Amino acid sequence: MKRSGFTLIELMIVIAVLSIAMSYIFPGLQAVILEEKHHTKVLRDAASLTTLYGLMSTELKFCSAVESADEKGVRFDQNRAIIVHDGGRRIQIGKRHIRLDGGARCWGFEKVDDRTFSTQIKNGHENIRVIWRTGAER
Repeated sequence: MKRSGFTLIELMIVIAVLSIAMSYIFPGLQAVILEEKHHTKVLRDAASLTTLYGLMSTELKFCSAVESADEKGVRFDQNRAIIVHDGGRRIQIGKRHIRLDGGARCWGFEKVDDRTFSTQIKNGHENIRVIWRTGAER
């Protein structure tokens, strides 16, 4: 006798085997997906911090003096400023906005002298204090 197709019991066995396999695979798959999302945010923050560094360096070439610095940012002569929004998650330099979506933050601006200020940058578990100087390099 020639057979075409599967019996109901064969289909039930295949579904049971697939269900058992998926119950072991799914939790591991969720962990991989969460880890991938975290790595994506870290990479995006690294790119944003690189852009932030470049924009700040460019902006500082056009400034000759630091007028004031506080938790909201730093103000320079010639109506220029670097402003912090959303607790350091978004930084405005001129008309550009840099968004830090992961765990990175930029905050804690402090005036050091008439041409120098500092800020703190958090990226992951690291807190970094960066010293910035206004004016073109000489």
